[in-house]
Amino acid sequence: MTHKRGKVWLGVSGIVMNDIGQWLVVEKTYSGLKGMWSLPAGFVQQGETIDEAMVREVKEETGIDAQVRGLVAFRSDVIMDEISDNMAILYAQANSFDIVVQEKELRTAT
Repeated sequence: MTHKRGKVWLGVSGIVMNDIGQWLVVEKTYSGLKGMWSLPAGFVQQGETIDEAMVREVKEETGIDAQVRGLVAFRSDVIMDEISDNMAILYAQANSFDIVVQEKELRTAT
């Protein structure tokens, strides 16, 4: 995976909440999170801000339109003493409510 992203990774994850306070969570079908529930997440692409990347990832994975409201947290780690692994966790409001699961990456979303 280092050849695709280089040795500095920037990911985003979204705490997406609807009007009644429910969080959007997804069940992953791949990687170390396979079979586990998590927040929608993915990598920032070239030419994107973290806000744009989070909105894109949420839409791609779940079909939900979201609007970023702020930064909740930022975590940073180093993998195998050489890969800088960083993630911004953003808070967002859901602007749509019909979930359409991207079956390539997810088993379900709720």
